[in-house]
Amino acid sequence: MLSVGGKAPDFTLSTVAGGRLSLGDVLNQGQHALLIFLRYLG
Repeated sequence: MLSVGGKAPDFTLSTVAGGRLSLGDVLNQGQHALLIFLRYLG
């Protein structure tokens, strides 16, 4: 489980343009990332 302010594990997602983007790539470019987790209630 992640704690507030803790580091998230690296993961990779598909983009709408058909590419791939990983959290590690974003952070290695010196950018910040905000992760928001939503529970699906449907």
